[in-house]
Amino acid sequence: MCYNILMSKHKRKKTSPKERISKLPRLLILLVFAAAFVGVGLFALGSVRLSPITDLQLLGRQGDGFPVDFSYSHARQAAAVGNSIALLGPTQFDIVSPNGYRSVQFAQPYAMPALRTAGSRAVLFDRSLGDVVMFRRGGVLTTREMGQSIFTVDLNRQGSIAVATRSDRAAAEIFVYNPRARQQLHWQVEREHPVALRLSNNGRVLGMVLAGTEQARVYARFVDFPLNVPQPRTDIRLPGVWLYDTASIAGGWLAVGNEAVYIIRHGATAAEELSFGGRALLGFSLQNNGYSAVVLEDWDSQALLRVYNARGALAVEHALAQRPYSVTAQGRAVYLHVEDAMLRWQRSGFSRSQPLPAGTQSVVVAGREVYALSLRHVEHMRLRWTAE
Repeated sequence: MCYNILMSKHKRKKTSPKERISKLPRLLILLVFAAAFVGVGLFALGSVRLSPITDLQLLGRQGDGFPVDFSYSHARQAAAVGNSIALLGPTQFDIVSPNGYRSVQFAQPYAMPALRTAGSRAVLFDRSLGDVVMFRRGGVLTTREMGQSIFTVDLNRQGSIAVATRSDRAAAEIFVYNPRARQQLHWQVEREHPVALRLSNNGRVLGMVLAGTEQARVYARFVDFPLNVPQPRTDIRLPGVWLYDTASIAGGWLAVGNEAVYIIRHGATAAEELSFGGRALLGFSLQNNGYSAVVLEDWDSQALLRVYNARGALAVEHALAQRPYSVTAQGRAVYLHVEDAMLRWQRSGFSRSQPLPAGTQSVVVAGREVYALSLRHVEHMRLRWTAE
């Protein structure tokens, strides 16, 4: 209001278009000199900390804030959130950047917390109370109270979320919400209990792994549910099978069970079984429309890596000299944590990293960043690779 009154009392001299154009070269010259001044100043000052989030990191150097100590006795879960790491402890949830800064510090009160991440988002949920909290690296995005205890949760990179809860009307209920928190699916499961949910990358399809019993015999049920239709597109029973998880492939889904990998095409009435050949399943890592991996072990403790491509075809089968602690399929590579280092498989072959820090118990791969977790703290490093 005051600005308008002052402007009405003092008329400003109008500037012609020609005069405005003639001032542009002088403005550009001033901007160039200002940029040069800032550049010389930064060079003279050396390393300047811009902010906890934008502080730059040199290749191969440790983060300024590392090692990051846990304020709790141990990390129940750790997972990548973009190029940061999410740490879930008994009473605390943190997201730590590659520079060692806690961009999220959340005192979580839950008795049965669990963590799920995708892209730059993380979901913390409590299985008993039914609370669901979604984070980005800067803090809380949304909070939802489901009103029932939770079986499992999934989310995709865009922020769509799927939740499987207990129900007073059925064995379970499935909900899907888009990034704007609008409900896209509500479906009741009459007999089985949800084991795993997987949203497609575009958030339009949900794959469900369910478990049931009939005549004292366990069975797995796989359901493929496009979110724009009222009924499942695919609904398959696998007698005597336990399925752990699933991921989308071209034209269908890949699912990992206790004795085999299964390829399930859209609308199919049966699954294609890729047997483990009597080997035991040590670990697996699945990703939508990319490489997925399983690690098997035979009776002689010989470990075997199998990698499946985005179509569900076997890309490589390789006997490992060391029994890995964990496997991570990420992007176009598969990473294996062995006793003192990391192994990486790409289409060009295998490579080995430099040694991990002493006392490393688990490793989280986050793009080009690698986080090594010991009992009480986490280290950050960028690995150097040597061809095997």
